[in-house]
This record gives sequence, structure tokens and C-alpha cells, in this order.
Amino acid sequence: MPKNSLLNKILSVSNPFSTKEVTEGQPEDVLEEVSRVIVQRNYSILIPAAAVMLLITVIYIISDLNTKLWIREYPVSMFNMTAECLHCAGGLMYILSLADKKVRSGDLKRKKMFSSLYLAIAALGLSLYCVSDTIWDRTPGSHYFSLMLFCILPILSRGEFIVCYVLIYMLPSLILGLYIGTLDAVYIGMYICAILLHQLIRTNFVKGEIHRVKFERANAELEKANSELEKISVTDPLTRVGNRQCLYGYLNQKTDTWVKNKETVCLVMIDIDHFKFFNDTYSHLKGDECLVSVAAAVSGALKGAEGVDSLFIRFGGEEFLFILSGKNAETALFSVYSRIRTAIAGLKMKAGKGAEKEYLTISLGAHIFEYSPSTVFETELKKADLELYKVKNNGRDGLCCRGKIYRS
Repeated sequence: MPKNSLLNKILSVSNPFSTKEVTEGQPEDVLEEVSRVIVQRNYSILIPAAAVMLLITVIYIISDLNTKLWIREYPVSMFNMTAECLHCAGGLMYILSLADKKVRSGDLKRKKMFSSLYLAIAALGLSLYCVSDTIWDRTPGSHYFSLMLFCILPILSRGEFIVCYVLIYMLPSLILGLYIGTLDAVYIGMYICAILLHQLIRTNFVKGEIHRVKFERANAELEKANSELEKISVTDPLTRVGNRQCLYGYLNQKTDTWVKNKETVCLVMIDIDHFKFFNDTYSHLKGDECLVSVAAAVSGALKGAEGVDSLFIRFGGEEFLFILSGKNAETALFSVYSRIRTAIAGLKMKAGKGAEKEYLTISLGAHIFEYSPSTVFETELKKADLELYKVKNNGRDGLCCRGKIYRS
């Protein structure tokens, strides 16, 4: 048996037929998942199925008792009825072991205790049957098969097998035994039918579960890959903030809400002052580092904006854009600007040769408007761009909003 055939080891206990062709070559993690599903499925039907078996056995004992008393086989009845009562006690012990939380959670000592009691009771019952049949010189009956099957049930732990055993073996045996009378060969034949049906159900169930697990995992991997692709498509590869595609997606999601709630929208353009001088002085690699640092500083400042929704993207080159929306968007704009100004100053990044100031600065142009059904975003964007150029033409390092320049 291959080393990775974990499920094969579990399944091979229940009957002599092999499921090697089903599990061979399957990945270990898939087999573990299928094993877990089978265990959960079995527990959901083992207890009621075992309870049904116990009930049928009790009915059989009562019927058998009446028959034996009627024909006055008292010595035989004493041994047989004791064995059948032990049979029931063993079945009850099995049900208790299944219902026990510690056993189901993997307590091996407790499981061993239940198994030992169960097997001891079943073995004692089988011994009594052997004694009664030997003393009274009778041919061993179908009870042997019933008791032996009960003995190995804790090892099998196969819910579908118990169901097959009840439907194919015990119920017909009960009916035939009570009303017709039958040969042990018939019992054995029904037992074999139960095994074959169990094999068919089990093999097909395992096949189905393997296909299901593989299908679900393939779907999950595909969804993850699609999610990653979507994330890449809306993310600027350098600064790791959104790009224009992210902006368009955001607008598609938010526009209807803005119109419905008549929300105030602040559209802010950002430009790094004298960025060309910085590149020429320190190289384009340093320029990339500068873009990353500025993007991180602005992102951090936007995270502190309360009561508003925000988006921050790299618009292109050294230009960035952020949007604030909500009832308090205008108030939030100035608190955000204050934090951005402090964060950029905290970078202490030297400006390039030819710049007006010693350290790097940025300029912002803000346009505030209320979104309506007739609003065209590109038109509002141009208005924000005009505000940006006003501050750039008036000393840079500030925020221009409604024509007024702020530097604090």
C-alpha cells in the first residue's frame, strides 16, 4: 500500500474489497479532507442506525422468548436469552461510546475502555451461544454471524455499513425468522449482500468526495488567482496604492450612493514640487523611493479621517489623487491636509538642486462639490487640477481650495 494512502488504510478495515484504484495517486491533503468528511458523515448516522439495530434486536429477543417458552425449551432458552441480552448490552455500549464526547474528540483511553467492555460483552454472548449449541448438539446458527458482526462494528465505524446491515440483513432476518423460518445459508447470503452493497456505496461515495474536494480546491485556487489578478490590475506596482483603474471601479461603486444621499465630495490632486529637479539630482531610482515614501505618508494621513469614505491613488508620474466623501468631507479635508503636511515634513527628504526650498514639499488642489445625476467626473477633475495649478503658481507647498491657499 502506498505511503500516502491514508484513506486506503482506513477503508481497507471494513471489508476485503480494495479501494486502491480509487485512492491511489491522490494527493495526501485531498485524502485527509475526504477522511474528515467521511468521519463527520458517519457520526451523523451511526448513533441512530445503531439505535435501530438495538431496537430490532430487542424485538427479536421478545419474539424469540415467546417462541421458546411456548415450546418449553427452558434450558436452551436460558442460555440463548442470556446471550441475546448480552448482545443488546453490547449494542447499548456501542451507542454510548459513539455518543461520548470524549471519545469523539479523540480520547484514546476512553475509547479503549468502551471497546474493551463492548468486545468482552460480545465475546461472552458468543461463548454462551457456543455452549448452548454444544450441550444440546445443535448446528451453529445465524447468531454467530450477528454477534461476530457486532464485535467488529467498533473497528469499522462505517455508518453506511450499519444501514446496509439493518436493511439487508437484520430486517429480512427478523421477518423470515418470525413468519417463515429459514436456513442459515440465507442469513449468510444476506450478509454477503450487505457487504457488497456497502462496498458499492462506499467506493462511489469516496470517488464522489475526491472529485468534490478537488473541484472545490480548484475553484478556490481559481478564485484566489482571479482575486490576485484583480488586485494587481487596480494597484500601482511601484507605490502599492491604487491606480486609475482602481479609481474607475471606485466611482462605479460610489456614484449612485453619492447621488442618492447628496453627499459632499472632495476631489484632491497632489503634485510633488520640483520632482524633476529631485530626479536629476539624485537619480530616477531615488525618485522612485521618493514616490513610495510620499505615497506611504499620504496613506497614513488618510487613515485618520473619521466619518468619511476615502480613496487614494497614484494618478500618474509624480501626481496623486485622493477623494473624501460624506457629510463632513470638507471639515475632514483640512484635518487630513494638516496630517499630510506634518508627515511630509517628517520625511526630511532633501529637495533637488534648483528647488525653492531645502526639503521636499507637495502641493494640493482641492475641489469640493455635491454629486448629482448630471455630474461629469472628468469636469470636476479638471476643476481640481486648476486649483492645483493655482497653488503651484503661488509658491507651491500648500493647499488651494475655492481659490484660497492654505499652508497650515
